[in-house]
Amino acid sequence: MSNINSGILNMNSKSRQLSLVVVSLGMILGGAAAWFLFMFTATDPVVEADINEHFTALSFNKKIEDNIANPQKHLSSKAGVTGPSKNKSLKNKNKKKRVHAVHLPGIERIAPGTFFIDTALFEDAKKNTEKYIGSTKAIVIEKSGKPVGLQLEGITRGSYLHVLGLRNYDILDAVNGHSLSTPQGATAAVAAVIQSTQFRLDLKRGEKHISLYYRLK
Repeated sequence: MSNINSGILNMNSKSRQLSLVVVSLGMILGGAAAWFLFMFTATDPVVEADINEHFTALSFNKKIEDNIANPQKHLSSKAGVTGPSKNKSLKNKNKKKRVHAVHLPGIERIAPGTFFIDTALFEDAKKNTEKYIGSTKAIVIEKSGKPVGLQLEGITRGSYLHVLGLRNYDILDAVNGHSLSTPQGATAAVAAVIQSTQFRLDLKRGEKHISLYYRLK
C-alpha cells in the first residue's frame, strides 16, 4: 500500500476522488497491484477490436517487408516474376523506413507508438514502482472545475516511460476505452488493464489526439 501512496506518482490531489484517478494511472503504467479492486471491467469491445486490428496489420506489413527483403525466396516460384531487375523494382516501389527495436530490457518498439512489453517486466513494475515511475508527476487537468485528464511532467529521456512513448505535457485521456477523468472510469480502466494482455492509451499531445498500443509477451 505504501508503494501505491508514495511510489507511483508525485502530485497534488485536490480530493480523494481525484487521487483515485492518479492511483489508477500508476497501475496502468505498471505501478501497483490490484488489491483495492472489488470489481472487474472488461476492455471496451470496440477498443479491443481496434487493438487486435492494429497488431494484425503490423504483422501483415512485416510479412510484406520480409518478402521485399528476400524477393528471390518469395517470388522465384511466381510465374512471370523473375530476374533481378524485376525484384529490384518491386523492392524500391515498396521501400519503407525500417523500425529498429529500442534497446531497453523488456521493451520493444515495433512501430511508432506500438510496443511489446515483457510480462516479467510488467509484473516486476507492480512491485517496484519507484524504479519505473521515478520522479514523474501526474497533474489533474481541470476544465470548468471538472477533471478532464492527467498531464505528465518530469519524464526524463531514456526512462521507462519515455521509451514507452510518453512525453512531458502529454494529457492522458483513457485506457482501453475507459476515461481517466472520473474515479469510476479510472477504476474501470485499472480493472481492464489487470485482466488484459494488451492496452491502448489515448492521450492528447499538443493539439493532436493520439493512441499508444501495448501488448505483453
